[in-house]
Amino acid sequence: RGWMPDVIVGVRGKSITGQDPFGGSATDLPLGTGFYSITGTITAVKSADPAVIFASIIYTHNLDRTVRLLGSHTFETEIDPGNSIGYNLGVALALSIDLALSFRFEQRFVSSTETRSLQPGVINGEVPGSRLNVATAYAGITWAIARNVSMDLSVGVGLTEDTPDVSVHLAFPIRFDIY
Repeated sequence: RGWMPDVIVGVRGKSITGQDPFGGSATDLPLGTGFYSITGTITAVKSADPAVIFASIIYTHNLDRTVRLLGSHTFETEIDPGNSIGYNLGVALALSIDLALSFRFEQRFVSSTETRSLQPGVINGEVPGSRLNVATAYAGITWAIARNVSMDLSVGVGLTEDTPDVSVHLAFPIRFDIY
């Protein structure tokens, strides 16, 4: 297509995962997020053999939820977790027809979480420390398992205080031809 990059559009939904942090007892260890979210991604990809250059814009909307918080009294509070917008930039280098190395930088800006208590007299507003700047540098390898299926393994190193020190991602992308 000449100078025009290919464009990939993605949508992902996430349900409440793991042990609900708002639904268990005080002795349960809450390992879940407690919120539904919807993520949209637009990625531009340009081939310059043997390399591929790519860039993405990512937006995640977390749905608010009314929960019962425990304290001296049980009361309902609406929690609106912060949404995020981010980008990533990277390059993949083909080693063979089935194998590639990739390097990318990803950064996300997460807006603050806000609370609104349904109990009169409770202070509402922004949760201190909930605004985040998450930046990670990744190195990865992609292997084409079949014509439409690949395995993507990457390891990331956190670059900001808000980012995990190390992250590992394993994905099995499946390509569908629409037209």
